[in-house]
This record gives sequence, C-alpha cells and structure tokens, in this order.
Amino acid sequence: MEPLITAHIDGYLIFDDTVSDKRYREDIQLSGRPYSGNEHKVILGIGLVNCVYVTPKNYSFCWVIDYLIYEPDRDGKTKRDYLLEMLQGAVISNGRAFNTVLTDTWYASQKIMQAIDKLANIYYFFFKNNLVLDDTEGKEDYLSVEPLSWTGLGTKVRENY
Repeated sequence: MEPLITAHIDGYLIFDDTVSDKRYREDIQLSGRPYSGNEHKVILGIGLVNCVYVTPKNYSFCWVIDYLIYEPDRDGKTKRDYLLEMLQGAVISNGRAFNTVLTDTWYASQKIMQAIDKLANIYYFFFKNNLVLDDTEGKEDYLSVEPLSWTGLGTKVRENY
C-alpha cells in the first residue's frame, strides 16, 4: 500500500489561520469571537490554525496534515503556540521531510523563527510595513521594516503587536 502523502526532503510546510464564519448560527458549540482578516473585524466563527504539506515533486499536490481549533478561553494557548505544536508534530510524524516553512505575518516572532531555524533551511515570513525589527544584534533601536537593509541573517523581531 502506498503512503497517502508523498514526502520529499525538499517539501514545504505552510502554516496559516482562517476563520469559518458562523455569524448566522450562534448555537454551534465551537464558535467563538475570533478576528477575521477577510472581514477586518471580530465575528462569530470557528478559528482554525492549519498545517499544509506540499511536495515539490508535483506542486499540484498538497495535504492538510494538521489543524487545531483556536480556543484560547479553553486552553489558554495562542495561535503561535498551536504553530509550534503542529511543527513538532510534523517532525515526529514525517521526520524532517521538509526544507521550507512558510507562514503569514502573524507568526513572525523570534521564538517561532528559532524553532523553525533548527529544522528548516529556508523559511519566509511576510512582514507588514508596521512591524519593527532589529538587524543590528541589539546595538541600535528597533526600526520599521521598510528602511532596514536585509542581509538574510541575524534579524530579530520584537513582538509588540
């Protein structure tokens, strides 16, 4: 029997969050009040953090390998905590069958970068221009991302949002 996922050492792990809109069904037990990026406001819905695996052998194939329902009132965890749990789970279940990790801006934190840096050769975080960073190893104040010179190494994030 062939495995369901075609793993490859150059695979991609993609982490993202989404909200399943439930504004018209207040009786759904898992519903909470997460912020919806699509609506640009807090709505009644179910928040999910997803981990998707893509194999470079054929980019048309991708698999949802893990997801967690975002319930901070129940478990006290953040979306970043969920990402770290799923990253560890992906390593345990798939070995190190990935080389690249992709996330959106929300996950750009020093703790997550350090965890990914130990496992992946390449990772990307998409920064918004209001994010503040330090590329001087603490010698200067944090700056907006726009004027920074990017060397690709040693950039730290201040988590103030």
